[in-house]
Amino acid sequence: MNMEKFFIKETKQRIPIRITDIESPLGVAVQMWNPIDFYTALYNSPGEVHFLLLSIIPILLSQLR
Repeated sequence: MNMEKFFIKETKQRIPIRITDIESPLGVAVQMWNPIDFYTALYNSPGEVHFLLLSIIPILLSQLR
């Protein structure tokens, strides 16, 4: 039995349970940017990377609600 079905059964469907697998902000940023350039930018341009991550976080949070 998978984990989601187990929790649905154990809670008798009183608590909505959904298992989701979202990327972290870093994972999303790496997918948007060439990975080698991204990791180089972490060192050379941390402010720009930080700005990108701050832009990604609200989008990810909106998907969790």
